[in-house]
Amino acid sequence: MAEISAARAPSARRRSSLVPLEDQTLSIDDVVQLGDSEHFVGQVKFIGETQFADGDWVGVHCQKPIGKNDGSVKGVRYFECPPKHGLFAKANTLVKVQAPASFSLTPASPAATVAASPSSVVSGGSLPTQDFSELRQKLAQAVEDHDLNALRELLPKASTSGMRSEDLNNAWKVWDFDYDQLRKTQEEFDRQADTMRDILSSLAEEEFSSRGGALGLSQMGGDDMSLPQMLKFAMEMLR
Repeated sequence: MAEISAARAPSARRRSSLVPLEDQTLSIDDVVQLGDSEHFVGQVKFIGETQFADGDWVGVHCQKPIGKNDGSVKGVRYFECPPKHGLFAKANTLVKVQAPASFSLTPASPAATVAASPSSVVSGGSLPTQDFSELRQKLAQAVEDHDLNALRELLPKASTSGMRSEDLNNAWKVWDFDYDQLRKTQEEFDRQADTMRDILSSLAEEEFSSRGGALGLSQMGGDDMSLPQMLKFAMEMLR
């Protein structure tokens, strides 16, 4: 069974009432949310490589007609769903959520089982011209600024707007690169924090052992301390 890990930008704030699941490994038929809006909810129907863009993509059967296709792109079918209910997104923009009680999908019509032809692919979005132009400008600015928060908000909308593949692919590349760098920075910070915690724990044990005790940093709540709190603790202990 195809699987892929979903991920979210650490600095993004959730505005949805949908409940994210602890296990964010995506599999076929998982219910997902795209971005922070409850408007973008669907079920995973495809995971893997495609012919329209490099890398792994997740095909989602949207609950509402907010998609860009019917599960096929440029004449190649990846899954089946009604027109404007199909959407492809990167896994790191999706959040696996608990399916709400009202969750249901519009079934694909019998004609959707026939291999797609280029003429059957839905192109273009439903945004008014002015809104589309504004969205495109905002996306271009977010790409130029490498603004992860803005990209996370704009990419779901842009993916359903009928925007040019060239513009979308460029935005996705910036998102993938910057998100990966952010993840690596967070991992390095966590490693350094763990190292600091180990050092402080050893110092605390030596200090309290010299006073006839055996109290370590973990018994003082060190495991829950933030890095600034640990540094403050170290400074007080070394006075």
